[in-house]
Amino acid sequence: MRKVAGGLRSRLARRKLASEPEAAEGGEAKRTVVDRELKLCSELEFLCAEFGKSVQHTMRLLVRFWRALQKFGAEAFEPEEARIVEENFMALRKGLDSTSLSVFHTLMQTKGFANKARKSLRELEPKLVARDRAWVQKEHYSNKVAEIRLKLSEQNLAGRPILEEQLRKLQMNEAKQSEAQDAYEVAKVETWAFGKTRKDLVAILILSLDTITRDWFICA
Repeated sequence: MRKVAGGLRSRLARRKLASEPEAAEGGEAKRTVVDRELKLCSELEFLCAEFGKSVQHTMRLLVRFWRALQKFGAEAFEPEEARIVEENFMALRKGLDSTSLSVFHTLMQTKGFANKARKSLRELEPKLVARDRAWVQKEHYSNKVAEIRLKLSEQNLAGRPILEEQLRKLQMNEAKQSEAQDAYEVAKVETWAFGKTRKDLVAILILSLDTITRDWFICA
């Protein structure tokens, strides 16, 4: 009997040890995830805004350079040279004109998406903290009830009577466990949007990089 009780106690101890890192994850790691993703939102907004400026700057540079070429004068070139310069410049201008507006629009739109995601994360952060605290409470009472039940089981196996006060203590903690479980379920429902916001943020990141890489550097 002692071996059985010892085995139960050992399993309970392992359960507590296993839950402690998870509690830390639920508390600190989740808030860290929110912090990291808030940082990513800010960096995405900065990337889109600054790269958008670079697109505009490139177009202004191109216009300025064309004006400089015109002032330089066609007579400065041999006819064949003038033809090559103009053809290459016009091809460059055509390529940039066809992509710059689309790229700039997409980047500004993506910047808006990142800003929206950041606001959503800000609103979710206190709810995530509340959910994590509810999880800790739920685990606390689950472990407490398990400990009391184990103690009463050992007591019963040893032939010692179970006191009415001990049963009241078990019932009180079972009630608290049930309340903590209900509170956690409610808190969990209130944070369902976190997963969606995170997926949206990853999609925004991919869109930004795809726009810069494929639509600007390759197409342009």
